[in-house]
Amino acid sequence: MKDELIERERSNSRESVVPAVSLTSHPQTAQILSLKDEEYHLAESIPIMVEFLADKVVVSDEQINMYGSGATLNDALRDYRASLIEYFEWLESNEQTLASHLREHLEWLRRHIRRREPV
Repeated sequence: MKDELIERERSNSRESVVPAVSLTSHPQTAQILSLKDEEYHLAESIPIMVEFLADKVVVSDEQINMYGSGATLNDALRDYRASLIEYFEWLESNEQTLASHLREHLEWLRRHIRRREPV
């Protein structure tokens, strides 16, 4: 049953997560390969943890402590990506007043996220 659910989840989406994760209560490692955003793209993949809980899925990272959650893996990934972009934009707009640990977050994000060139 659990394998069927994750297989259906994978076949219904084109999410860029490698490797495919199984439904367990233990966090699984994966990579975000795309932001699926019109304004930003990834210059470098982002390592994440995926955890399937009883009532939701949680996607998080250990570098800047961002997370996303949702009823499905796709929802959690969408929430994580939106949170990541929102945090990146906030850090950039407040760069002059950031504490040192927030500057480190911004530097890490700048290595991973790039603004798309206008066409």
